[in-house]
Amino acid sequence: MSVSKPKNKHRIVSWLCNLALLIAFGLLLLTGINRLFYNQASGTLSFRVVQSGSMAPRMPVGSLIVTRSVDPHEIRPGDIISTNVDGTVLTHRVVAIPKRSGDIRFETKGDANTYEDTRLTSCANVLGKLMLVIPYLGYVALFFQQPAGWLSQPAY
Repeated sequence: MSVSKPKNKHRIVSWLCNLALLIAFGLLLLTGINRLFYNQASGTLSFRVVQSGSMAPRMPVGSLIVTRSVDPHEIRPGDIISTNVDGTVLTHRVVAIPKRSGDIRFETKGDANTYEDTRLTSCANVLGKLMLVIPYLGYVALFFQQPAGWLSQPAY
């Protein structure tokens, strides 16, 4: 007796459909969480996609990260923060908080980088503190941000 191919094909299609529904549900859930907790004044939660390997293996490229706005006095060495550096968002670990009078500044470094970042980050440039990392889900989020998602992809 051999296993019939139509049943196996049906199982694969069913499994792929279930996976697609699970991913779509997850994205809807994340969107709902963002809308529920988002406060325009403080930007309570932010969702971003990791674009480089500077924080590997903790945050692989394509990971979806969630950051939360915090009081700069709550940030400690070892925390991972997202910052705005000349219009680019960097998410790196705080390695030191040098003692200075006035503005708090943070020395940061990507876990996979050899050296610390060249400039100290001021409080004004801190976008948030890392709360959650979901490896590779960022690829799915980016895919669905395209106009019409997968429908816009050419068929070959």
